[in-house]
Parts: sequence; C-alpha cells; structure tokens
Amino acid sequence: MAKDASIALLIRKLADGWTDAHHGAANELVQAWKKALQAPIEVEGSGDGWLTFRTNLSGIRLRGMDEVPCLLLASGDKAKEAIERFRPAAAPGRLPFVLTLSEAAHEQAELGARNLRCLVLSPGQLRGVLAAEAPRQALNARLREQLPLRWLIPYNYLLPAQGNMFFGRQTELNKLLQEEDVSFAIAGPSRLGKTSLLKQYRLRLAASRDPRYTRTFEIDFYPCKDTTSDGVARFLAMKIDPSSRSHRMTAEGIVDFLRYQRSALGAPLELMFDEVDEVCQGTTFELVGDAARRGYCRLILCGRGRLLQMMLSPSSPLACRLALLRPGPLEVDAARDLLVEPLDNLGISILDSDRVVEEIFRWTGRLPHLLQFYGKKLAELAEEEGSISQNEVAALHWDFDTAQYFTSPLSDLPDSQTRLLALALLKESEHQVTIPQVRRLQAEIGLQLSHERTVEILNSLVVCNILSWDKGSYTIVNKALPLYAEKLGYLAA
Repeated sequence: MAKDASIALLIRKLADGWTDAHHGAANELVQAWKKALQAPIEVEGSGDGWLTFRTNLSGIRLRGMDEVPCLLLASGDKAKEAIERFRPAAAPGRLPFVLTLSEAAHEQAELGARNLRCLVLSPGQLRGVLAAEAPRQALNARLREQLPLRWLIPYNYLLPAQGNMFFGRQTELNKLLQEEDVSFAIAGPSRLGKTSLLKQYRLRLAASRDPRYTRTFEIDFYPCKDTTSDGVARFLAMKIDPSSRSHRMTAEGIVDFLRYQRSALGAPLELMFDEVDEVCQGTTFELVGDAARRGYCRLILCGRGRLLQMMLSPSSPLACRLALLRPGPLEVDAARDLLVEPLDNLGISILDSDRVVEEIFRWTGRLPHLLQFYGKKLAELAEEEGSISQNEVAALHWDFDTAQYFTSPLSDLPDSQTRLLALALLKESEHQVTIPQVRRLQAEIGLQLSHERTVEILNSLVVCNILSWDKGSYTIVNKALPLYAEKLGYLAA
C-alpha cells in the first residue's frame, strides 16, 4: 500500500507538468520505472511537461521490447506538440510507450497516437504497473489488452535473432568473451544463428562496458561486389576508416593499415566479419590473418561452406591461426525457452506442454530458425483459442507452407553427387549417419568416391541443413525432412 501511495502521489505531483529547467520530479518517476521493471533507462530529452527516454525490457519476450522509446507526458499546451515529435519513434520493429500523467494528457495521447503501433497508459494504468507485485507481468497484460496479438509476436525466422529472442549459445559466447587473444571462425549452415551470435557478442561487450567495444568493427561482406584482393582490401578499409587513403587501399597495404589503426586506438581492433564465403580464400584475408598474428587485430569470421572448407584444409594459411566454432542445434533448455517463453508472454497456454514440446523438438531438430517458424505459426493458430494442443501441432506438421520451408535446403545442394547422396540418405531414413553406411549407399547408387570426397560431401550436407554435426557424429537434421521429401516426391525412384 505504501508503494502504491508513493507512486500515486508522484503522478499527481507531475500531472500539471514541469518546466524544462526543473524536471527533477519527472526524472524521479523514470527512476521508479527503472526500479520496478528492473530495466536500464537512458533519458534522451525533455521540455515543458514532457520527457523522453529509452528502456530495455528484453526480459519480456514480445516484439520490440529490446529498445523501447518512451514519452512521459503531462497535460499542458505543449502536449500535442510533444506527441507529434514522438510519432517517428513508431518505426517498424519498435513499440513506443506513451506514459500519461493526467486524464487530459491521456485523451490527447490517444488522439495523437491513433493508427500508430504504440502503447498508451493512463495515469491509473501507469500507477498499476509501477505499484504491482509483479510489474513486468502487469505491463505485459496491458500490452496484450491494448494491442493485436500479431503486433506482439516476436518470432522471426527470416532475420537474425536479436535481443530478447536470442537463446542459448553460452559456450560459444563465453569463448568469444573470455578468450580475447584467440581469433575464431564460426562456420556452419545458414539460419543457424551465426550472425545472431556476432550481434549478441557485441551487445554483451556494450552492456559490460568492455573496452573492446569501442574498437569493434562489424563488417558484412555480402555487399562487397569487387571480390578481387584489392577490392576486398578497399571494402574493408573503407568500413573501418572511410577516407581517401582507404579508398586507394590495396591488398599489399592492408597490414600497414591495420598496424596504424591499432596504434591510433591503443589496442588491437576487434574485427567481426560476416558472410565471408566469397572473400575468405583470397590474398587479403591471408594478410589480415598475418596482421592478427602480429597482434594488430583479433578476428571473428562467420561463413558457411567455403569458410568451413578453408578451416578444414591443412594447407590454408588462416586455418592454423583461427579456432573453429561449429554451432549445432540449441541445447534442450535453451530450445524450450525459445519456444515456450514467448508463447507464455503472449498469453498462450500449451496443453500437455511436455509432450507438445518434445514433438516439436523431433520435427525441428532443435534448430533455432525452425523453432522460430513453429513458434510463429502456432501463435497465429492460437490467436482465437488462446491455447495450443497436439491437434494444432499435428495440423502444422502437414501445412503446405511448412513442408515447403522444411524441404527448401534440398534446392541448395551444390552438385549432382551431393544431391544424389543426400536423397539416398533421406530415403534410408536412419537418424544416425555413419561413414560405413555412406560407403554402402554409394555402392548401391553407383558412386565411386574417395574417403576425402565423402567427408567433403557430408560436410556440405551439414552446411546445407540436411545433416547436423552433433556430439561427434552426423545425424539427419530432423524427423521432418525425410517425411516431407518423400511426400513431395523428392525420393521417388
């Protein structure tokens, strides 16, 4: 009761507004928000009767909770102007909050925020959230009450997972954070979370105020059109220091360039390179690897088949300078949290949850993008019913879009030998894949391959999401792929 009375008194005190020069009480309410929701905040601006801040509510597993723009609004002549100024905060992927301190401000906010994707809290609702025994649950309830469920669904299987939808990978994160003198290559299939791992690593550096953050450069090589050695060197230099000197960069000059940057920053650069498959086997990357050996930079490379091939080649100059990380399926606890926590925050219950989750694990192989796919589809199915049972899961198993999405890796196989062996393995339909089994299948389908070529194809099937590498052995990536491949005619004849 004392907490509720204190919050109510503070809101009444602020209802008539404040001047830009005297907004201490407004800051007091922002601090109350920080304490109640255990959420970091950053005040961005203030004026007569308004104050804006950003808050991180990533503990709430709903869309847009990582970085929430907030407007604290009292009544007054400038309330309408403040709302108009705040409108651009309702950008795609964001979910702004307008926290009103008087009924007049609430009315203005509801009018001004009409047709916007945002949450508007009345003074009573704001007080209810801040004074609640469980403030996050109270805020969550307000979000579900005011906004359509589809606006809140956080699952996204088309983009890298970030913020509150990043789960697991703690072993890999610990290596990146703690082994700061070691360079790494993160190689594996697409959509397995390599880019998400890079972004989460950088977020952890920022959150812990690690000095490495200020000298970290995240560079995506996908837009690099000139993949000659000089073109790659120029692209890299321009991303680090866009200048006329960088624009004239050649491969020959990249080591001196990195030496100069290391001297200017006072410590080695943290270079995080994504989508490196088209560029990692050239001269520039060999020289960047030499710069890492000299202590000018630390490398974290992300890529798929070509990066993996380079790392497994004993003749590659970079292979002996980078440690290889090969992310696999999510750990059981992390996979369960990824699937269940957002559904719970959406107010969707899972009937007989242990059996439902175990069934989804079998069909997805605990691969993060497939778990996100199931989560999104199930949340949409449950929009009206409010719950999920095995019936919804079974219906989703045989949904046409599901079958097409799960079999899409079969379109990415690089050559006829790889495709032939992949389909033979799926037709065999044994979960475990051993080298003797593969050699027998090769003889049956008329392939004469060396041991080295066989291993190369198996690694290619891992990169293409047909097989997974789990605890030292190859396995079919999930239960669903062989079944869908058969139903859609891939295994005919």
